[in-house]
Amino acid sequence: MGKSMCFVMPTLLTKMRTLVIEPIPPLLFDEKHGVEKKGLKVAVIDNTYTDPKGANRDVNVADMIKKADMIYVTPDACFDDNGKNSRVMDAVIALNQTEKLVLVALDEAHLAWHEAKPQFKALRNLKNLFPNVALMTATGTATKPTREKLLKELLRADRSKELWASVDAPNIRARCYHVEVKKGSAKKSKEGEEADAPHETKTTPGDWKKLVELIAKEVKNEPAVFFYDNQQAIDVIAEAFKKYASDIITLTYTGDYDAKTQAEILEKWKKNEATLVIATSAFGHGVSRVDVRHVYHLGVPQSLEEWVQEAGRAGRDGKPATATLLWHDQTPEEMAFEGLDEEDKKEAISRLKAMQLYCKSEECRRRVLFEYFGEEVAKKSCDNCDLCLKLPVLERIVIEPHTIDASLDL
Repeated sequence: MGKSMCFVMPTLLTKMRTLVIEPIPPLLFDEKHGVEKKGLKVAVIDNTYTDPKGANRDVNVADMIKKADMIYVTPDACFDDNGKNSRVMDAVIALNQTEKLVLVALDEAHLAWHEAKPQFKALRNLKNLFPNVALMTATGTATKPTREKLLKELLRADRSKELWASVDAPNIRARCYHVEVKKGSAKKSKEGEEADAPHETKTTPGDWKKLVELIAKEVKNEPAVFFYDNQQAIDVIAEAFKKYASDIITLTYTGDYDAKTQAEILEKWKKNEATLVIATSAFGHGVSRVDVRHVYHLGVPQSLEEWVQEAGRAGRDGKPATATLLWHDQTPEEMAFEGLDEEDKKEAISRLKAMQLYCKSEECRRRVLFEYFGEEVAKKSCDNCDLCLKLPVLERIVIEPHTIDASLDL
């Protein structure tokens, strides 16, 4: 169970309740199954309990959590769109006043600063909501400044202890290659000027042929994940695999899928019913399959933290694996920073620029990573990245989307 065991132990030892705030919805069901095997009663609560149109909006939440030993909730079940307490959070606070919780734990705690949604910002106030309860935060990717924020703003710094380990996974071969993704040009009017009508780009399976064949050649029948943060292209890429690499069975996964669908996809993949998952970054946190041999990401992740999360899906069994970043040129202005205040936006752009430096580096990939996360750099070469191994440069790949009118039925 990894770090999850740290959340469970206080309840096992004291028989008191623990509240775990889990930002990654599919993990709720993973946690539930694992904890129930230890004889504990579990309540899993997501936004279907707080959304006015949610399937569980009429469920008596207070009664539900009273019957549980472990309470697992998502941030959007704790707080509304304005960052105010939801009925779920009010019920937990009320319960704590009569039957004190032993622990409030926040998983993937760095997201309290990396996500723009009010529900995530509200997580920074946990120590005020539960002044008499022990707090714990966990994250697999936090720089030194982020760890300092966790201690100072989210935890009680004078009574907290920090435990951390290296972000490095030495069994994973890190590779970084440049690809070209051409933007569709605006549709021209008869006079040769750009039309006023809105337009957007859309790819076809043929645009992905070269990349699909390359990945299929490497992956063969080994478990793999392909990340691309363009939800509209995910199904097209899956179609390209069916057309050009039909022996690679694929599943698709995006953040738009509901929690039940996401959990079903994870279950199929864990049962080895597919070789490759084609997904957005929503798949990058906490997926616990240990035998993934290949991870690919097309584009530039918004931060090295995000890339480490995704790359870390590979080789969790300690055996050799590869994490390949297929990056293309993007400027901070092209990235989405909506909802961030000026300070958070400045930090987000700084993280993105660090990610771009990693992509364009001419020295050891791990050295760049260690310096970013504030770790001591022991040696110049890691002997397991494309630069240290002097691997050949990837053959030129160009993905050229078509431009179509947004008014068309897509």
